[in-house]
Amino acid sequence: MKIKQIVTICLLWSLSATTLSAAKWYMGFMGGYDYNAYSIETNYAYDMRYKGRGGLTIGMPMELCITQWFALRVDVMYVQKNHKMYRTNAYSNIYTNTGNHYLHLPVMLNFSFGGEKLRGYMSFGGYAGCWLASRREGQTIAISNASGSEESIYAFDEMRKIDNAIDRRIDSGVTGNVGIAVNIDERMMFHIEAGCYYSLLSTERDKTLVAPNPRYDTTFTLQCGLTFAVGKHKQKRR
Repeated sequence: MKIKQIVTICLLWSLSATTLSAAKWYMGFMGGYDYNAYSIETNYAYDMRYKGRGGLTIGMPMELCITQWFALRVDVMYVQKNHKMYRTNAYSNIYTNTGNHYLHLPVMLNFSFGGEKLRGYMSFGGYAGCWLASRREGQTIAISNASGSEESIYAFDEMRKIDNAIDRRIDSGVTGNVGIAVNIDERMMFHIEAGCYYSLLSTERDKTLVAPNPRYDTTFTLQCGLTFAVGKHKQKRR
């Protein structure tokens, strides 16, 4: 290896080590509201409708601030992805409210701008997730005799078993958010942000090759929270 190449590598390594040693860690907590838009083709079920529902999100953001305007962000988030099915016409009193509970791990690049007291920021990247549990409640039809000629309505409220042969527990997609950060003091910041998780995987596996019916979640979030400096430094963030 030529001396020039060795010197270049040493300089790059020195610059990287200096940048990382000057980087600052911030950790905190966030929570808020989310709305999940559920996408599914009902095919020939003309009287069946699906719509999104609201839920909660809560978690822990972590940032490695490398420069005044750039940071790496990793979150650990609990996200609800809820939706509703209801029927029209003769079965208008039939519905199912489904609540799905997910654990998300988004990894994002964070870019900020503004002054020392008030800063705007935007983040984008990808996420991996896991479907933890599901619950459903509503009303459905009960058949009261063997011929099926007598029907009655009954209510239900139950945990839904996640079937690994049909349901896809793993979730992944792209994510991003925009927000405002306010410096409260030298070590604490208040955040408010809006974001989106756009899933690239169907929640249901393709059961047949003839007529697969993919189901996708797009989850919008509105959160606020606090982050705290980790370590002994007292310089103002960004």
